[in-house]
Order: sequence, then structure tokens, then C-alpha cells
Amino acid sequence: MSLHVLMQGVPMGTLRQDAHGNPHFAYTPAWQNAAGAFPLSLCLSLSAATHAPGAVAARTPSSSLRPNALKRSSQARPMASRP
Repeated sequence: MSLHVLMQGVPMGTLRQDAHGNPHFAYTPAWQNAAGAFPLSLCLSLSAATHAPGAVAARTPSSSLRPNALKRSSQARPMASRP
């Protein structure tokens, strides 16, 4: 399975899933050589031809939260509405 990544309609690269379900990303040569090109992510440098699963793996927003932050948010009480 593959997904073409576009930036404002311009082909930037391709995200592919290997037989084991691991994601790989590769920039198009045209994007890598374009004036003003920038990486899709700081973890995906333009200088590398392809990026392995470790650099491409998706992270959920909650994975960056500390356990205390999760605990506080689950204990939050709804605000009372005004009459």
C-alpha cells in the first residue's frame, strides 16, 4: 500500500507500508532538489533517500503527555452553567 504526499498540490514523496506493516517514506527527487524545499518533519531529513520505520512511525498526541497530566485531565470536573 502506498500514499502519495503532496504539499500544495506538488508531489513531495511517498509513504509506503511494507509486508510487515512498517511505514517507509521517500521524498521525490524533484522535491529534494527544489529550491526552497523543506522536510515533511524534522525527523525526515531531505538528505536521506528513504526513511525507515523508526523515523516514520506515527505518534499519538497522548504519547507525549506525562502520566500526571493524564491523571489531572481525567479528574477535571465540568464547569457549572450560569442561569
